[in-house]
Amino acid sequence: MKHKRAWAVVLAAVMALSLGACGEKKETDSRTYSHEITGSVIDADGTTIVIQKGDESLTFNYEGIDVQNFDNRDMELGEDAGDVAIITYTGKINGDSASDCKVTNMAIQPAEEKTLKGQLVDIVSTRSQITVNDGNQDLRFDVSEAERHYSEGIKIGNSLIITYMGEINGSDTRNAYVCSVYEEALKKDTAKTDVDVEQVNEKVWTKLPANLREGSSHATEVAVSVKEGTALKRTGIGNDGWSRVEYDGKSYCILSSCLSGKKPDKIEEPADEAADTADTNEEAADNANKVMVGRINYITISEDSTTVQFNSEGRYYNFDITGAKLHFLGENTTGNEMELIYTGDMSGGTGSDIKVKELRTIVESLVE
Repeated sequence: MKHKRAWAVVLAAVMALSLGACGEKKETDSRTYSHEITGSVIDADGTTIVIQKGDESLTFNYEGIDVQNFDNRDMELGEDAGDVAIITYTGKINGDSASDCKVTNMAIQPAEEKTLKGQLVDIVSTRSQITVNDGNQDLRFDVSEAERHYSEGIKIGNSLIITYMGEINGSDTRNAYVCSVYEEALKKDTAKTDVDVEQVNEKVWTKLPANLREGSSHATEVAVSVKEGTALKRTGIGNDGWSRVEYDGKSYCILSSCLSGKKPDKIEEPADEAADTADTNEEAADNANKVMVGRINYITISEDSTTVQFNSEGRYYNFDITGAKLHFLGENTTGNEMELIYTGDMSGGTGSDIKVKELRTIVESLVE
C-alpha cells in the first residue's frame, strides 16, 4: 500500500511537471513576431494603404495607427503617389494578400531623392548590405531593392554615389530607402531644381542594362528592364537627370546617364549566337563571349580583388570578377537568376581558366 501511495505521488509529480512543460511550450509558441515591409505608395484612403512591392501590390488596413512623417510635411497620406511606406505588422502575407496582417506601425518617406557620396568600406552580399564612408563616418545601407552598377567590379575604396529617399539620422540609416548605387565614373550627380524638360526627337541607346519607369523617380514602378545596347527614341531631356523615351510604342522615363547618342560598337551576343558567328579555330572559340546562367551565393571583396561563388545547375564555381561589369536591376544580390558573360575554356569545370566580362540581372527584353 505504501508502495502504491509512493508511486501515486511520483506519478502526480511527473504529471505536474509535464503539464508545466506543456504550458511553457504553449506560451513560447504563442509569441507574436513583428515583420517589416517597404514599398511605394500607390493609394491610401485614411484606413487602408496600397503599396507596390516588387511585382505585387499589397493592401494593408492601418486604421487607428499614428502615421509617422519623416520630413514633417503637412500632407495627407496618399497625396503623393510614389512616396515610400515602411510598414511594421504581425501576421503573414499570403501571396498577394495582406488581409491576415495587423499593422502596428507605419512611416511615410517623401519621394524626393537625395544624394550621398562615399567610399566603399565593406559589403555583405548575403544580406545585400554595403557600408560606405561619407568622409565623416561609416554608414551601412540595405541595397536589396536598389539598382546597382559597377564598371569594373566591386572594390574597397571605390567612389560611389547613392541616391535614397527618407532620412539618415546620425549613423542610423534604417529610414533611408536606397534607390540606386553607381560608381562615380558611371553617374554624375545632378542637383535637383524645378524640373525643366527640353523637347527632343532623337535615337539613343542604353549604355548598360537599365530600368524603364513610369515616372522620373526611383519610387515609381519599373515597367520593363532592358539590356545594354537597346535602341530607344528620346523625346525629352529633363534637368533633373531623367529622360523621357519611347519603347515598344509606349512612353517611359530613364536616367539620362544610362543613355548614349552613339550606337554601341559591339553588343554582347547570347552563347548560341556567339557560337554561330565565332571562327572554328580554337583561339577564336576561346575569345568568343559565352553565357552561364545561375545564382550568386556570395561575393567577397578586398582592396585588390573581387570574387564570386556562382551556382549554375547545381555546380559551384569560384570566379574572379575584379574587372567585370556588374549590373543588378533592383534585385537582391544573392538568390536571383543572373547571366555571367565570360571568355575562355570551362572544360576543366573550375572557372579558373576563364575571364568574366559581365555579371547582370536577367531581363526579358531583347537587344534590338
